[in-house]
Amino acid sequence: ESTLNVKCGIGVGHMAGVHVGDNTSRREFVMLGDPIDQVAAAEAAASHGEVFASPEAIAYLTKMGSVRGDWKSNVNDGLPTRLAVRGERFFYPKEEYTPCRGIGLPCEGEKLLRHFD
Repeated sequence: ESTLNVKCGIGVGHMAGVHVGDNTSRREFVMLGDPIDQVAAAEAAASHGEVFASPEAIAYLTKMGSVRGDWKSNVNDGLPTRLAVRGERFFYPKEEYTPCRGIGLPCEGEKLLRHFD
């Protein structure tokens, strides 16, 4: 039996994507925006098998559901918060919340939020 050990960081906010280079030589796609820094900090705080979210993402998620644990002090201190660890989750969406309302997400996003574990 094998286990894939990964860790994940979550951020939220506006981003932009830019192609850098030309069509004949090297071409890169670069993502820019505050969520990139948020994800980097959250991912750095996570260990294998954990999902961490930035304080900005936690503030957003609390509008959609409940977050267990000591997330308030982490948000006040500007620290990422653990949302999930293998076999356990810390975020529970509200049943009446539909992410596709008002923020432009496809309705399938609701299903993604429900499958942390």
